[in-house]
Amino acid sequence: MTNPPYTGRLRTLLDRYYAAATSPAEENELRSLLASPDLPEEFREDREMMAHLTSVLPPDGFEERLAAGIDSLAASEGDTAGKRLRFSRPMLWGAAASLLIGLGFGLSAILRPHPLQGSDLTPEETYAQTRMALLTFAEALNRGYEGLEQAEITTENATQKAMEMLTLIASDTSTEQPARLTSR
Repeated sequence: MTNPPYTGRLRTLLDRYYAAATSPAEENELRSLLASPDLPEEFREDREMMAHLTSVLPPDGFEERLAAGIDSLAASEGDTAGKRLRFSRPMLWGAAASLLIGLGFGLSAILRPHPLQGSDLTPEETYAQTRMALLTFAEALNRGYEGLEQAEITTENATQKAMEMLTLIASDTSTEQPARLTSR
């Protein structure tokens, strides 16, 4: 298939479009060339992209309204740039009171004695109390282990007795069954 005569112009317009250098008139020409029925297959993706972009174009005059809105905002900011920010007297008193309250809380937290700051015990007394606490803990741990060992022994004994009873019951039933069968 031979390429249509407008293929060179289409390539030029696409290059300019992708470089963001087209005018509105060139973009309209590009859209019409991409919409032609004998468009070569190599431009199919460009046609689809342009169709999608055309479907979401902003309304006419949008860019001008946007630029005017930005300009008016910039002008209104320029009006307030030179003005001094003024505080009212109650606002200043409120800020000063808040600052004093915060300072008071901070100082009271810093200067208040903490219960963990020190001890009246000598190092030897501290050592003795720590040793006593650890010994008490060790004794409680040992009692727990002894209780577990005793529970394990009791469980083993109970299991052994249960097995003996089951064996005895099983042997009794095996000797009684032939007697029952013969008595019938």
